[in-house]
Amino acid sequence: MFLLETSVARETTTLRKQIHFKLLKVIVYNKSRQYAGHTIAIDADPTDDVLRLKEKIEEQTKIPTDIQHLLFGISVPQNDKTVEQMGVQEGYTLYSVPTYVEVPSMPNL
Repeated sequence: MFLLETSVARETTTLRKQIHFKLLKVIVYNKSRQYAGHTIAIDADPTDDVLRLKEKIEEQTKIPTDIQHLLFGISVPQNDKTVEQMGVQEGYTLYSVPTYVEVPSMPNL
């Protein structure tokens, strides 16, 4: 009986964390005029890693994950770090800065 109660408590705690971390506010700064300074909202679970966040940003902005550079506070989290490990909570802001942007009229930019 104690084992069952512990399991239910653990599932409840996990569910609370998922609800608590449901929406992250992400600011996307981009050199292209289309997304410069725009804010997008993404859904994220505590177990999502940085790479998954980049994929969610790519779904909305079409900025490839391999050129995204995420910033949280003053840290640059690695791709394998989870939302929970970073300490991100609902309403926090992440900054997404592409490392380069191709401009067709200026290929050497």
